[in-house]
Amino acid sequence: MDKLLRADDLEVIEKYSNAVYRMAYSLVKNKYDADDIHQEVFAIYIVKRPKFENAEHERAWFMRVTVNLCKNLWKTAWRRKVVSLDEDFEENIEMVAETKDDEIIDVVRTLPNN
Repeated sequence: MDKLLRADDLEVIEKYSNAVYRMAYSLVKNKYDADDIHQEVFAIYIVKRPKFENAEHERAWFMRVTVNLCKNLWKTAWRRKVVSLDEDFEENIEMVAETKDDEIIDVVRTLPNN
């Protein structure tokens, strides 16, 4: 891949790397997905080699591509089916707590009155 990179590509990547990663992480809230999006943004940049009018246009392009890739990630079938571990865990804890209370009450009712 280094043969595909030009000196000015490395400067641009260095310039926007932190901003792209921070934007991706803030949207996907997951280090691994943010890493993937960060890498994909710069892969798209290297493949497309877009021409920019000015520095503001360049920064806007990187931010827009980052946001679009994050949105695409959230649209995938995998993301729509995955439930947050925290939500699932809390529901299971409540269900177990209710079940234990019911079981305890049933056991107490079976005890002799003496």
